[in-house]
Amino acid sequence: MNRKLYLTGFLISAALLATVYYFEYVKGLQPCPLCIMQRIAFFGIALTALVAFLHHPAKCVRRIYCCILSLFALFGAVMASRQIYLQHLPLGQAPPCAPGLNFMLQHFPLHQTLQVLFYGSGDCAQVHWKFLGLAMSEWSLLFLIGFFLSAIIIAWKK
Repeated sequence: MNRKLYLTGFLISAALLATVYYFEYVKGLQPCPLCIMQRIAFFGIALTALVAFLHHPAKCVRRIYCCILSLFALFGAVMASRQIYLQHLPLGQAPPCAPGLNFMLQHFPLHQTLQVLFYGSGDCAQVHWKFLGLAMSEWSLLFLIGFFLSAIIIAWKK
């Protein structure tokens, strides 16, 4: 049963990553720094779930995998929450827009680049796409909460 859950987690994460890359490369939506951090979280979840599926761990190791999964989900949820906060700020109160990630990595010190990544910028406050009334960051948060809760349930079930 756990193997099916790991495989399901991998497939959902892979589908979500495929969707955001579709929006980036086909629809032309450029990701903001917080979006990129959420992608890293989904990639970590997908990779961990795939390894756990292939490994088929015993109870002790299963808890380690679930801990790693929950940490990636928690990290992504924090990034998505920050983005949702920025998106709901009144007009004019969002922080100024930042240059692209590649530019920042090449021209700024690492600590300054990380600060922009973790705190977001004005481009993180823009909503370019909604589905059923929710922005991409809000959907991301819902999926990340689901991954977090699933990892906790898998870790502690008998």
